[in-house]
Amino acid sequence: IWEIGDREVAPSRGPVLARADINQNNVISRNLQVIPSEPPEKHADIMGWPSEKSERQSIALELAEDSQLILKP
Repeated sequence: IWEIGDREVAPSRGPVLARADINQNNVISRNLQVIPSEPPEKHADIMGWPSEKSERQSIALELAEDSQLILKP
């Protein structure tokens, strides 16, 4: 994953310092969809967000709690 980030993300956004990993079941359980979106390889978009901003923020906070922050070695 780090190699993909260095190759695909770093050139346009700067060095990759960390990533957040989340299980797709945590996304699906909140009535969202995980749609593969390559390139880069193994990338996916989370789709189906509610139109109400406060609902989106609430779900985003829940997903952040479910995710694991991994700092680049």
